[in-house]
Amino acid sequence: MSFTVRPIQSRTQQNRLAHQPQVSSTQFIPRRHDSHDNNNLATSNEQLGSGQHASELVRRQRLAALGASPIDNNDTRSNARTGAMTAASNCISSESGNDDEDEDDRALQDYYLHDHNIARPALVKRRRNKRNGKRPLAAGVTSTGSQSCDALFLEFQIATWNVLFEPIHVSIRMKEICRQVLEIPRMLFVGYQECTDEIAVLLKREMEAAGYATILQPLRAEPLPIDTIATSSDKKRLSSLLQSRPSPSFFSDAGFGCMLCIRQLSKDPVLVRSGFYPYVYTYQSRGFCYAVCRLPNRVEEILVATTHMESIGRASDGGNSGSAQRAAQLLEFVAFAEQAMAENNNLHWALFTGDMNWNDVGRDAVDPPMEQVLSGKCSLVWKDTWLETKPDDPKATCYTYDGLRNPMRNNQWRSRLDRTLLFARNDGTADKQLLCLGTNSDKLLGTRTLMGNANNCCLTFLKPGGNESAVAPSDHFGFVSRLGFEFDDS
Repeated sequence: MSFTVRPIQSRTQQNRLAHQPQVSSTQFIPRRHDSHDNNNLATSNEQLGSGQHASELVRRQRLAALGASPIDNNDTRSNARTGAMTAASNCISSESGNDDEDEDDRALQDYYLHDHNIARPALVKRRRNKRNGKRPLAAGVTSTGSQSCDALFLEFQIATWNVLFEPIHVSIRMKEICRQVLEIPRMLFVGYQECTDEIAVLLKREMEAAGYATILQPLRAEPLPIDTIATSSDKKRLSSLLQSRPSPSFFSDAGFGCMLCIRQLSKDPVLVRSGFYPYVYTYQSRGFCYAVCRLPNRVEEILVATTHMESIGRASDGGNSGSAQRAAQLLEFVAFAEQAMAENNNLHWALFTGDMNWNDVGRDAVDPPMEQVLSGKCSLVWKDTWLETKPDDPKATCYTYDGLRNPMRNNQWRSRLDRTLLFARNDGTADKQLLCLGTNSDKLLGTRTLMGNANNCCLTFLKPGGNESAVAPSDHFGFVSRLGFEFDDS
C-alpha cells in the first residue's frame, strides 16, 4: 500500500499565495505534482487486511494527524516521493512561527512515509530551539552549538553516476537511476556521464520535474569552435591554455557527454552561472560541466563540476592507457578553479566529481596516485571524499566499477573509477568550513538487477557473444558523498 501527501498550508501561507504577483514565464519554477484528493482515511481492520501488522494502523493514524491520505494500490511507489517533492516545492520562506511548524510537519510526513534516514531528532531540536527563543534557521541548516545561534551547519549530498550509453532498456534504467538518486535526502548536486541525446532527454525530464536545473555537454556532429562553448570570461581566464591548444580536438564522435544537475528549490544554493569547458588535451571529446552557486542567505559561493575523463585503452586511440591525458585534464580543472577563485573573492570551494577513469589501485594500475600528480602544481587544499572518511578496515574498497558484482559486465576488473574531490582556498579557514562527513562506499547505488513486469523476473539482454545477462541500472555504481558547511560568524 502506498501513500501520498497533501501539502499543509497555514492561513499565513494561503494569504501570501493569494496575493502573490504573477511570475514571468521565462523564470525557472520547479514543476509541481498534484496530489490525490481522497477525503477520508480508511482505518478499519477489514481495509487493512488480515495479513498486515497492527502497526500499519498506527502508522496510518499518524499520517491522518499530519494531513496525509491513502491512494489506490495501483499507483506506483514513486507517488510517495512525488508527494514529498510537492511538499518540498511548496515550502516558502517564512518569518512566522506557524509557517515553521507547517514546514516541520511536511518534513515529518517525509519521515513517516518512506525515508527514516531523515534526521527526525533535528526536527525536534529545531522546535526546542524555537521554544527557547532561538531564531529559526533555513531548511537543511541546524545550530551546532547551544551557546551561540551564529554557528550554522548546512549538510548536503553530492552524487556521481556513469549511466552507460548503450541502448539497453534505456527508459527503464534511467527511471530507476533517477528514483534512487532522488530518494536520497538533501541531494543538491548530481553528475551524470555517458548521456546520449536519448538519455539526456529522459534524465533532464525527471530531474527538472524534481526541481533541478540541468547543464548539458553540447553534442555536435562536427568540430565545435571553442568560441561557442566558453563565455568571454572563460576565454580570458583560460587564454594561456587556449593558445597552447595543439588542434581543435573537440569532436562529438563519442556520441555522449556529461550532465550536471543543481537543485533549485526554496532555500537551496542559488545558481549564479554555468557552462561547459572542453579539455585541451583529449582525443575523446571530454570536458566538464560546471556551475557556480551561492550558498543560501550568505555571500560565499562554490564551484561544482562533473567530468568524464579520458577512457582507458580505446581502440581508436591505439590502445593508449590515457594516463597522460587524465593527468593533464585533472590539472586543467585545477587551473580553472584556481583562476576562478583568484577573480572572485566570494568563491572559496570547488567540488569535482565524475567518472575519472583513474585506475591507481591493484595489479592493473596505470595511473599514478593523484597526490603525486597534484604535488607542487595545486595551490588549493584538496581532499578525496572517500579517502577522508573510509573505514579503518584495510580491506575496505569502493569499487564503483566492479566486474565481479555487476552483471552488465561480468569480468574480473574492479576499480574506483568514480570519485568526488574537494578543493578549498589555502587560507587556513575555507578548508575547515567544508567538511567530509561520509560516503556510501558500503552502499553504492545501482547494485541490484532490474525486475521486469512479467512473472516478476529480472530484465535481461543479449551480450555480443549471444549470452543472456541480467540488467542493472548501469555498468557503474552510483557514488554519493555527504558533506557539510560549518560557519561560526561570531
